[in-house]
Formats: sequence, structure tokens, C-alpha cells
Amino acid sequence: MNKIQAITTIFYLLVFAISGCHTPYQPELSEDSYYTDKEKIKNDIARVAIVELANETEYPEISSQVTRQIYRELQKQQIFSIRVVNKDDPRWERLQLKDKPSYTIEELSRIYESLNQDALLFGKVTEYKPYPHLTVGLRLKLVSLRDARLVWGFEQIWDSENSTTERRIKKYLEKCMSSEGKTLQSELMSVSTKQFIKFAAYETASTLNPE
Repeated sequence: MNKIQAITTIFYLLVFAISGCHTPYQPELSEDSYYTDKEKIKNDIARVAIVELANETEYPEISSQVTRQIYRELQKQQIFSIRVVNKDDPRWERLQLKDKPSYTIEELSRIYESLNQDALLFGKVTEYKPYPHLTVGLRLKLVSLRDARLVWGFEQIWDSENSTTERRIKKYLEKCMSSEGKTLQSELMSVSTKQFIKFAAYETASTLNPE
């Protein structure tokens, strides 16, 4: 890659990072990978707290990166108000918001009283590999703090070398970029952790839309 190509690559990467995707569409995810109680989201969930995701990988920073990006993508959806409870928040220890597959009704009641939110979004980064090709895995739940019902469940792995993932990336870019930038951005996404996580977070957030 010569100097001009390198500058062009950086330019498109910055443009994409700043602009984001403003044309909503429904990704072609398998229905087996998520469950959504659309009626309950629409009628009962107005405020959601995201617990910083647990981490099953060898990369300690990846969970906070993914949590931040999911937060941003959910904000764009404008389905409900949303706040993040990070691991350095005093309520993290007080409410015992540690890595758990589920919470008891008593625990959810305490969380509801403390955070004053309708639902809790929690889960973990199950997989992350920056090489030989980017891979990200998530397992997430959204649970009502009022009645302990599962409102949304999600599990997915994105592999940049998987043909299905590649096809979805191309469709994502068709909605987000002008034609001259699509091919280049597709190549960048396969090597940029930040952009790949942004794509994964967009797909994740889209399955929560009750429309």
C-alpha cells in the first residue's frame, strides 16, 4: 500500500467511525440466535440498565469496549432510555452485579430499588480473537426487574472469514456508505477491531427493536 492509498484508507475509516449507520435495516440473523418479547418491550420497558459485560476471553479490555458500543447502538435505536453500570461503579459491588447466568427474584428486587430501572441487560463476551481473523462472540439477556421475566435473549458469534458474516457486512455497508467507499471499508472491517465490534453491536441492538 503506497502513501496515497494509506491516507485514503485512514480517511474512509475515520468517516465511517464518525458517521455510523443512519439507515435502519433488519440483519439476516438466524431466529435461533435471539428471542424478543416485543409486546413487553413496547409496553413495559422504558428504562434499561446495562451491566458491564463479563469477559471469558484473554483480552481484559474487550468487555468494556463491547459494552460501550452496544450502549451507543441502543441509544440510536431510541427504544428506551439506557444507562451503564461499570465495574468501577460502587453499586457494582453493593448489588453484586458479577458474572452470573441469572439473578434471583430477591436480587432483581434490590437492583430495581437501587437503580430505578425497568430492566437489566447483562451477559458476557464469550469469544474474542484478533487474529488470524477477527472473531467476536456474545451471550446476552434482558430481564424485567419488575417480574423477573426474560424480555430478550441473544447469542451470536461473528467471524470475519465466515461467508455469511461477510455477506451481512456488505449489506450493512450498503446502508451506511457511498458506493466508492464500500469495498475499501469492507476490507478495513475485517482487520479493525473497533469497526468489527461496531458492526456486531449494530446487529445486536437491531434485534431489540419491537417494530
